[in-house]
Amino acid sequence: MKRISLVLSTAALAAGIALAAEPAASGAVGGPKAKLAQIRINAPLPKEVPFDAKPFEWDADVGYALTYVVKGTGLAKIDGASLKIETATVGGANIATTTAGKPAWRIGRSPVPKVADGGEWGSFSVEITPEGGVKNAVPVVHGSIDVVSSTGVSEKTASLAVAPGTTVSLGGLSFKTSKAQNFFGGGESFGIEASGDLNTIASIELLDGNNPLQSNGMMQRSGATTYLFSTPASGTVTLKVSIREGISRHTVKF
Repeated sequence: MKRISLVLSTAALAAGIALAAEPAASGAVGGPKAKLAQIRINAPLPKEVPFDAKPFEWDADVGYALTYVVKGTGLAKIDGASLKIETATVGGANIATTTAGKPAWRIGRSPVPKVADGGEWGSFSVEITPEGGVKNAVPVVHGSIDVVSSTGVSEKTASLAVAPGTTVSLGGLSFKTSKAQNFFGGGESFGIEASGDLNTIASIELLDGNNPLQSNGMMQRSGATTYLFSTPASGTVTLKVSIREGISRHTVKF
């Protein structure tokens, strides 16, 4: 049976606190900046360990997870798809790629890239699964990620027939009604398919009369993004969209 070293987790936490105090590399002067805030190291667990005995946020597929906080003005979105890792090492050994040359890293799932209300803070994480397994050492990672900022938000509304295929344009974006499967709870949802620069969307709300319809999340498939809502009782709804203005994109190094 494999044994788990508690020193590994303790060392990772201590290292994370120490490194978080050091400023990370960033983008242009005055632009958003990223700072390392936490390092988590997941050692192998015996297969027979039950779920309720596993450490918090333990993931069998992750060797190292590094979480960064982002500070800026008007932050709107952290683009996880733009993540690039230039170098990643542990004790001098490369852990950025596999022996086949493929990336051993990915954008983190916990936390997913997100921005807090107010647009001053955000966070994202990087997960690395090295082929040789984890070591009792702190990884050194350098890379970049794109951050979208805006100077303000304006609200736009339009009346929209419920019939599938109805379209309307707002703020340079196109919206089309559709029927969609609600993958959260099963059954059918009322869908609003959006196209255009979706980075400009701060929020979407759908009103049935004066009553906001429940949001069932969003679905991305075949390059299309559909916002899901509970089925309206009326034949016409009001689409309310908050549009970000003054969009800019920054590459933040860490």
